[in-house]
Amino acid sequence: MQTNTRRIIYILTLMMFTVLISEAQKPEIRSLDRWVGAMEELVTIRGAFFGTDPNKIAVTFGASKADIVSITNQILEVKIPFGTTYNNIVVTNLTTGLSGYTEQQFLLNFGGTPGFETSNLQGQFKFPAGAPASEGLYDLCMCDFDGD
Repeated sequence: MQTNTRRIIYILTLMMFTVLISEAQKPEIRSLDRWVGAMEELVTIRGAFFGTDPNKIAVTFGASKADIVSITNQILEVKIPFGTTYNNIVVTNLTTGLSGYTEQQFLLNFGGTPGFETSNLQGQFKFPAGAPASEGLYDLCMCDFDGD
C-alpha cells in the first residue's frame, strides 16, 4: 500500500513539473511611454514576464533590433534603433522562443531640426538662349539605345 502511495506521489509530482515547464509565460507588453520617436531616444516598455537577463530577451522595432538599456521583470528601457520600420514592437524570450507584440505600430520620426529653410534659396536664374556648355548647360538625353 505504501509503495502505491509513493508511486502516485512521484507521478503527480512529475506531472506537475511537466505542466509548469511546458506552460512558460510569453512576454506581455501592456504599455509604452511613447508610440512615436526618433532614433536613439529611449522608450520604456511596461508589461510582464520579461525576465532580468538582457541576453535572454530581444526587442525589435519592426525590422531592427533595439539595444536594451535596463531590464526588470516588468519594465524594459530600450533605445530606438536605426532602421526602425513602421510595425509592431516585439519582445521575444530567446530561451523559450515566445514573443509578445504591441497592439499598434511604432512610428519613427526625424526629431531633428529642419534642414530646409526658404532663406537658403536663391532667386530664379535664367540662362540665355544658345548658352554653351561652359556656362553649365548640358544637353542630356534619356534614350533606349538597344530598343528593348
